[in-house]
Amino acid sequence: TMDTLDIDYIRLQRFESPLNRQVLNAIGLMRIFKMKKLNAEQRKARDNERFSQRVDERRVKGEDVVAYALANNKAFKFLTKSEKHSFKERQATQQEEANLKAQQQLELKEQQELEKAQAEFTQE
Repeated sequence: TMDTLDIDYIRLQRFESPLNRQVLNAIGLMRIFKMKKLNAEQRKARDNERFSQRVDERRVKGEDVVAYALANNKAFKFLTKSEKHSFKERQATQQEEANLKAQQQLELKEQQELEKAQAEFTQE
């Protein structure tokens, strides 16, 4: 059903002026506030639909959907079985690389602390 806001909005769209643009923006905001708030289940369904569409769009374009899922975990459930397998392999590789980097940083820090302690000892 069309309410008066919708009718006013349609009428004002016909005429281009700064005042009409301001009124159209105000009406647009009023329409947004009038929209029914979604409950958690509806929000989840909406978000799932959006992620499903995004994964499908990337797949159609030939883009790397696994990389997208790695960047955004919500997209994981919309991957195919083979893509999920690839996702898990790449995720494990990323985790190994992160662990190695953390280990190297720890070793570097320990080496720097050792060198600092040795330098202080030799100065005394």
